[in-house]
Amino acid sequence: MPSALAALLASTVLLVAAPVSAKPMMAPTPEEAANSPFIVTAKFSGYQLPKQDDEEALYMGGLKATYEITKVLKSKTTPHGLPSTIEVTYAFHDGSACLVDQSWHFDEKKMPTKGTSWILFLSTPEPNQPFRTYRGDYGRWPATNAQLKRVETLLHK
Repeated sequence: MPSALAALLASTVLLVAAPVSAKPMMAPTPEEAANSPFIVTAKFSGYQLPKQDDEEALYMGGLKATYEITKVLKSKTTPHGLPSTIEVTYAFHDGSACLVDQSWHFDEKKMPTKGTSWILFLSTPEPNQPFRTYRGDYGRWPATNAQLKRVETLLHK
């Protein structure tokens, strides 16, 4: 029995002493973004902060933003089509980093101005959940003429 206890203690020490590392994801690409099932232009309407005041959870999980769809650039078949107003998880990172940026703090300046236009690369939402953008903040592009042309080129490759 003492040898079993010694083996348990040794393995516990090894587990505790092992370095913790997370492997970052590859950087997002425009080509992957163009594979999103839905790509729309939409005007930012507003957002809702989560009830808890937890900066780490906000950074990692995002908040709920509302957009008014102005144009559908790509849509996979859905039984009811896309609604004119959608809720989207507004992420503050692209998922490449595995850890929270400790210097990050939420403030209103991190949010777009109401009424500004965006290109959103959207995934199919889970039932009763907001849409998610491709790789978080990477899936949100300002809807400039240059960016719209870029998306059109990507969609016609």
